[in-house]
Amino acid sequence: MVEKEIDDTRVIYWYHRRFIEVANSYYVSKLNSEERTSIFTNVIDFFNETWKHKPKPYIYNDYLTKKFGVKNGESEEVRDTGMQPTVFFEPDGKIRYNKRKISELPAFIGNLTSNLAINLACDLVFFDLNFLTGLFTHLSLVDIFEHLTNISGVSSYSISEESRKNLEQLKIFRLCLLQCGVQMKDNPEGLMIHFLSRSLNFNKHLGNFTKIIDQYYDQSPKYYSLVLAHQFMEPPIGELIFQLDKHSTPITHTVIGGDNDSLILSLSNKINAFNMSTVADLGFIKFTDFNEEKIFFTAFLDEFDQDFFNLNDINGGLIVCSLNE
Repeated sequence: MVEKEIDDTRVIYWYHRRFIEVANSYYVSKLNSEERTSIFTNVIDFFNETWKHKPKPYIYNDYLTKKFGVKNGESEEVRDTGMQPTVFFEPDGKIRYNKRKISELPAFIGNLTSNLAINLACDLVFFDLNFLTGLFTHLSLVDIFEHLTNISGVSSYSISEESRKNLEQLKIFRLCLLQCGVQMKDNPEGLMIHFLSRSLNFNKHLGNFTKIIDQYYDQSPKYYSLVLAHQFMEPPIGELIFQLDKHSTPITHTVIGGDNDSLILSLSNKINAFNMSTVADLGFIKFTDFNEEKIFFTAFLDEFDQDFFNLNDINGGLIVCSLNE
């Protein structure tokens, strides 16, 4: 019996794990490729919500066709399988990942034929921003590479042209992870920063890399509350100059000023200050929540005394205003 976390809830995992072991040993291992694909495709449809809120085609055998009197043995009953999103959103805005889906789906895909496994792995797992973030949040780096190697290590013999192109991109993806996977695992909130530095040149040239880069630029304001100061050398970005990737609340205002090239950020209830030259965190100041929304924020650069030791290297102070405060 093994305790395991499923969606942040402690459960006893023995029966489920034992079922998988027995099924693989006495049943799945004896199936041919076509039969195995049929079974695991159903499991993938479950995780992918393929038949959510619509009838799933089902063919009865001859006995049930005669018993139920259905035409051509077809049934179109609605079989709701429940929601299986990769990401759950709590009322307070907290993000939780579907741990069962993240831990099991890659292995199920790996049991399919090469043509199916390669394309599904690209579409649903490794080039999906939410799933990739979930992998690095909840699985070990060894497990991630095991899933990736299992799928990318298949032979390219007798696979379709689409699968061949996707297989090449999976191998490039694996090479990127070999270079920066440790940093991505250590910092899952900012994992795309490290990945982008190895993959930006593939944007607009390799379809799967373009897809995940586009997802990052569309979704990063919602999922990753970070700031990137960068030059637009070529689309989507060129050289990353400076990064702040540990913020837990949205950034509302920014200002750059001071004699020492400091970057000051106003968050919802605190101010962060960074030295742009040394990339050093100078600390933060918490201030009382305003009764009304903050509408103005700036740095006052004329000399005057201020009591916050974290901002001693800034020649001046800060002004934060709402409508009446």
